Amino acid sequence: MFFEEILKLDEEWKNSEYVSVQRWLRSLQRKGSFSTMKAYFKLLAWFVQFVNLSPDDFIKLPKDEIVEMVQAFCDKWSDEGKKSTALNAMKALRSFLKANKFKVEELDLDASYKAMKRPEYVPTKEEVYKMASICDLKWRAIILCLFQSGLRNSALRALTYGMLKDQIESGVIPIRVHVTSDLRKILPDACKEDVDYWTFFGAEASEALRQYINWRKEKYGGIQDDELLFPSESRSLSLHERLREPISQWHLTRLVAFPFWRVAKII
Repeated sequence: MFFEEILKLDEEWKNSEYVSVQRWLRSLQRKGSFSTMKAYFKLLAWFVQFVNLSPDDFIKLPKDEIVEMVQAFCDKWSDEGKKSTALNAMKALRSFLKANKFKVEELDLDASYKAMKRPEYVPTKEEVYKMASICDLKWRAIILCLFQSGLRNSALRALTYGMLKDQIESGVIPIRVHVTSDLRKILPDACKEDVDYWTFFGAEASEALRQYINWRKEKYGGIQDDELLFPSESRSLSLHERLREPISQWHLTRLVAFPFWRVAKII
């Protein structure tokens, strides 16, 4: 990922060549989730590119210059209409400064960005089935499997074909899904540590999944156990890589949301 090179992180995000980032890592590892760390790393990487300084050189500046640079970076996002990003950038940079012994409460930083939030909407059962009816085989299976199992986005994305192969091929209904911390080996935020529970794909989800799997076998000549159940669609990867790369969280969220708004106009 681009921020690994900019922040000189190792592949496991446990060490950095920058002393300031190394201090921050220890703090984030104690408190932050994988998704939070990833978001914060991106924001710090964008920031150091914005100010054209290394993290270590940045924290050596006088406090008034530090405040000015942080405020300018966050204001830039706000001026572009991205107030949520401005808020998150302020949180990330305050966290970075705090880890490097700055008393952030004494810094004259204005974080009064007000983000507009879209009201949460939970589609009805009828709307979910309407969404599934206008999708291709893959996305019909994704929507129904999410709906009937209650799996979180990242847990569904971490499932491999081998985990459910015997049940898919035997035709059993419902298909049982065993969620354990082993999924974290594929996606670190797939579930919480030491988690262990069962959930199920009901009749409609199981049938949709089998139809999709049969189509995929015909298209690619089979499926290996280590291939993802719902792999990435990135055209920048080879077929071998793509089938073993989880679909991105944003891709799943965006493409599931899109048909809903189409359906909302139809109903």
